[in-house]
Amino acid sequence: MDLIIEPDCRLDDSPLPTGDLLTVVGNLVDNALEAVAGTPAPRRVRVFVGAADDELVVRVADSGPGLAPERVADAFRRGWSTKSTGRGLGLALVGQVVRRHGGSAAVDRSDDGGSLFTVRLPSRVERS
Repeated sequence: MDLIIEPDCRLDDSPLPTGDLLTVVGNLVDNALEAVAGTPAPRRVRVFVGAADDELVVRVADSGPGLAPERVADAFRRGWSTKSTGRGLGLALVGQVVRRHGGSAAVDRSDDGGSLFTVRLPSRVERS
């Protein structure tokens, strides 16, 4: 499995509290790693964290099976999961951070055929 940190990643100062940034990046990467586990090679997860156009951007793409477009709205709902029962907390936590800071989250098809999660947060957020 390849975990690729994009070479143009750069974040001199996060507008988010550290815990919120870790919640977003950690849960997106964890979900991507689980998505590619057990899939045929090449298994890839690509990560970008950086500032662009006065916002913080986090992109995590994987080569897993992808998320069906009709399930995207469910993905950030607490308790919903493509995995076993008792899961479905990670993306719900990402959604909470996004809402709390007035950002956005989108899910598209990645270049590798899996999912591409993109979180955008304003560069100026209230620190709590």
